[in-house]
Amino acid sequence: MINWKELLTWFKINLRFQFRMRSFNGFNSALQQEHFNENYLESDKFPTATYVGKLLDPIDLSKDASYQVRTKGIFTIHGVGMERILKHEITIKNKLLLLRSSFIISLEDYNISIPSIVNKKIAEEINVSLEAQLRL
Repeated sequence: MINWKELLTWFKINLRFQFRMRSFNGFNSALQQEHFNENYLESDKFPTATYVGKLLDPIDLSKDASYQVRTKGIFTIHGVGMERILKHEITIKNKLLLLRSSFIISLEDYNISIPSIVNKKIAEEINVSLEAQLRL
């Protein structure tokens, strides 16, 4: 059974998210997406990306409000973890918490190499956007 009080206390200072590497979109074709996942991201070997961080800015979960917050933590992709400070928008309304975040990852930073023959067709940086909801 989930102890919501403990979960909310944890959330006041921590943020963790995970997403499947195959959930990236924005490719020109399904074949391009398949090659990117199989040959460069190695999504079968590294199926998820994770972020575990601590909130740097205070929020009050007990009232409706919007916050621009930062977290500092470790973002891991392709088996490589790097410390990052990420910006997020948190909106609390009617006991529903909505988190939105957008950031850029550099493939080179995470040891993801793209052969020169296709490097003009694959971006060296990927825009990551996420949205999550939590009923309070």
